[in-house]
Amino acid sequence: FGQVGPLEQRVHEILIDHAGPVCVIGFNPYSHAWFAQHHPQILRGLDSYAWRDEAADKVAPDQRRAFAALEQVDLAKPDFLALGLDVLPSPRADALRAKGMPVLAWTVRAPDAWDTVKDHCDNYIFEGFTA
Repeated sequence: FGQVGPLEQRVHEILIDHAGPVCVIGFNPYSHAWFAQHHPQILRGLDSYAWRDEAADKVAPDQRRAFAALEQVDLAKPDFLALGLDVLPSPRADALRAKGMPVLAWTVRAPDAWDTVKDHCDNYIFEGFTA
């Protein structure tokens, strides 16, 4: 995931003048850790999924497995998790949720997909149907 700092600082510079609510969300736990350290007032959502698609091939196999298992959450210090349906339900997410970490499911494309994970999540990101 490379060096962090310059991109995150630039994002902060753009967001600092925003008058409304703001949240940074993404897959890079090191970026989230940077925001947690430098600008903890900015809401942070950590994305994760099974890391088995073509885009994930750029990440080392051990790191992909760790990301999918949510081993990076303590480092990232997110305010919430946004997890792909391909990793839900997740015992680690359930444990974090039991301690107060909100968990969102993505991308829910049909109501029955939500039905299979709703007991393990607080909300969902959806497309293709009316909620």
